Amino acid sequence: MNKSRRKFVQLTGLTAVASLSGCTSLFGRNNTSTTTGNQSTQTQHTTDVETTSTTPTNTTTRTEREVKAPSGIVNQASVPDRPAQFTYAYMGANDASVTATVYGSWKCPYTQEFVDGYLQTIIEKFVRPGDVRLAFREVAYDEGEPFHGPDELTAAHAGLSVWNRSPSAYWSFFARMFANQQSTTESWATTDRLIQIAKVAGVSNRNEIRQDIKNRAYKQEIKATMQKVHELELGAVPRVVVGKSITAPTVDAGDTEDLLEQAIADEK
Repeated sequence: MNKSRRKFVQLTGLTAVASLSGCTSLFGRNNTSTTTGNQSTQTQHTTDVETTSTTPTNTTTRTEREVKAPSGIVNQASVPDRPAQFTYAYMGANDASVTATVYGSWKCPYTQEFVDGYLQTIIEKFVRPGDVRLAFREVAYDEGEPFHGPDELTAAHAGLSVWNRSPSAYWSFFARMFANQQSTTESWATTDRLIQIAKVAGVSNRNEIRQDIKNRAYKQEIKATMQKVHELELGAVPRVVVGKSITAPTVDAGDTEDLLEQAIADEK
């Protein structure tokens, strides 16, 4: 691999990676990948909006849609031995030398592209051998409003509830969520649909998960993620972060691979 060509971004103030391809608008930009220039970190308001189920014009409701099976190996990802010690979802070994975090969005097509594509390689090459422990944190807000509509927030609560109540089935749920992602403008992530996906994924405690969604049980955890997003000045998702280094895997997967390889080498 040509290390001189691929340089991962070291976070030192404003990051150039923030302007690269992905679901954007996290700093008040339009949903494009071309904005550059100075950014201002702003206070994140935590607007909670409940999504209600609606019926499309055809006779099949969102709840009744078939749940597609995921491709690849994401749904087979291992969970750390003591998952209860982690607030956010992790895959890999407890004693992995490197921790990487994926910031993404349940309704972002770029995050879906990453999950269906290069994440498979990361799992195979870095997570399964025990070198990297990988976290997922859902980016739910855009200037205080749900990122891709009110159901983005519903999905955010659902994902955290699944992880905390049924961690062994989390990555099966995660993979099926992206396999069944609908358009960003359609409010498809209703509570009923999320519970249906959870059931197919083998998630237990679904009544409790439904109640967590209703009660908006993970407001503080979602807010903490958004505070981290602004601290890191992430202008788009998906992004892979190790320490203060950030890569945009849907722009050049090699950057992410270089970052992980270097982080592993630094720990030896």
